[in-house]
Amino acid sequence: MTCVSEAHVGLIRVLTTDDEETLGAHGRVLEAAFPWMRTISRCIPDQPQGIFDDNTEQLAVPKIIRLAEEMADGLDALAITCAADPGLVEVRKVVSIPVVGAGSSGAAVAAAQGNRVAVLGLEGAVPRPIKSILGRRFLNFYSVPGMRTACDLLSGQGKQAVVDVARQALKDGADVILFGCCAMSSMGLAPLLRLECGVPVVDPVVAAGAMLWEAIRSWRA
Repeated sequence: MTCVSEAHVGLIRVLTTDDEETLGAHGRVLEAAFPWMRTISRCIPDQPQGIFDDNTEQLAVPKIIRLAEEMADGLDALAITCAADPGLVEVRKVVSIPVVGAGSSGAAVAAAQGNRVAVLGLEGAVPRPIKSILGRRFLNFYSVPGMRTACDLLSGQGKQAVVDVARQALKDGADVILFGCCAMSSMGLAPLLRLECGVPVVDPVVAAGAMLWEAIRSWRA
């Protein structure tokens, strides 16, 4: 078996920011969980609210493709750290390294752990890749009231609201909780919810790291 001792991974962020702390949040999550990983984070331009509906996703996809092409040289893999996996299919066609999406990665890990997966996310619809992969294991989508964009969650007002909807999901019979917005990863909410809820809580960014390990290992084999 090929062992991944060190790998350089590019993270594509869909929230435009010039704040290094915000930009590097997902990289810190991944490097803490996977010490072999070295991350480089870049964000697409002109989307300070990120992706929160079909229109903003459509605007983001060509930017994601261009950024992926710019970043790919010299990296072992790329990850699109957005639960909607915007541009994932298209990026895989234009680069020659593994590419994973946080949404599909999180759904795969959640489906492996339970049969009634509750997805927590922004106001709106459940990200399509997540619902597709979960299939019959999808319990319901729980939107966090008043949280329309990732910036709303990151404002500091979203933490208790996320806890409240997670408790409702438990009452409805959830046996796994999956974040349907990667801003929840940036907020570091998974440990808190595991204590509050007593069920597996899947962070899609960490799940993407697990998929990256397998993708890079397979690529090098």
